[in-house]
Amino acid sequence: MDILEENLESNKSLIIDNEVKGYLSETAKWAKFLAVLGYIGLVFMGIGVLSMLFLANRFQSMPGGNVSTMPFGIMAIVYIVMIVLYFFPVYYLGKFASNMKNGIYLNNQLSVNEGFEYLKSHYKFLGIFAIVIMSMYVLMMIFAIGAAAM
Repeated sequence: MDILEENLESNKSLIIDNEVKGYLSETAKWAKFLAVLGYIGLVFMGIGVLSMLFLANRFQSMPGGNVSTMPFGIMAIVYIVMIVLYFFPVYYLGKFASNMKNGIYLNNQLSVNEGFEYLKSHYKFLGIFAIVIMSMYVLMMIFAIGAAAM
């Protein structure tokens, strides 16, 4: 019988000792750092969208300018989609960090549980996103092979 089965049979609670609290506290600090970097990246992407829209408007208002502004609009839409997709994992990571830090500092089980729930959501989002991206790669390869065969 392994340790997991013994714990389930004896109905013992999980104990988080000071060593694990230290690991979780340090993990929360790094998660907060990465979340802040993620929010900074979101701001830069937002500035990129505004710049593209400004350039598109600028080129449209130029006298005699027959320059197509369509690429700027398409890129702005792509950036907006990227901002929306990038926001959720950054948000979940930040919420994990703040809840975990508060839970460990205040010895609050509810806050620690909530922190782990946000961490689960963070990884769940990344996992689903990875599956979607991999599926798109497979579809692109199938279409490329089909186009090359014609």
